[in-house]
Amino acid sequence: KQWYQRRVRVFACTWSLGASLDSKSRKHFDGIFRELMKDGLSLESKRRYKILVMVDAPKKALGCPYPDEGNVFEYRFVNTGNGSWVRWDDDLKGLPAIPADSEFGQIIVPTVNTIRYTALMKMFLDHSKPSLFVGPTGTGKSIYISDYLLNKVDQGKFKPVVELCKNFHESTRMLSLKFE
Repeated sequence: KQWYQRRVRVFACTWSLGASLDSKSRKHFDGIFRELMKDGLSLESKRRYKILVMVDAPKKALGCPYPDEGNVFEYRFVNTGNGSWVRWDDDLKGLPAIPADSEFGQIIVPTVNTIRYTALMKMFLDHSKPSLFVGPTGTGKSIYISDYLLNKVDQGKFKPVVELCKNFHESTRMLSLKFE
């Protein structure tokens, strides 16, 4: 049970602290996070990232650290057998092709992000936890969140409201300033 809890904490820490980071910042996070899990913070990293306090290595080994390949955001913890880290992009393999008769406006192209955020959203809903998905404008967040809530959840358990997503971004603020 402890091994499972430690891995879940590592996964939760990755996504609670790093979900809103851009790709450059995720690379920095990956390096620091791996360093902290393994040996604690080095003096070089402390200076490089202007970190004020030294952080020691974990007292107990994590038992299942992230794989060395890629970065920590490329993996999720799967509780099967002894537990393992699985790449998000493994879920893209073997997906059916988009039907030729699909309406253009209804097509959602599966990507690592759609797989990742749908899985995270499912976890939040399964545990009745609120969530906030943030990111650059035009990346499809509203579309795949709406698709999941309207088409893939148990409608007997969840009753999504049609006007569910509120979008706020820089252009929303600029538009309101134009009307003032």
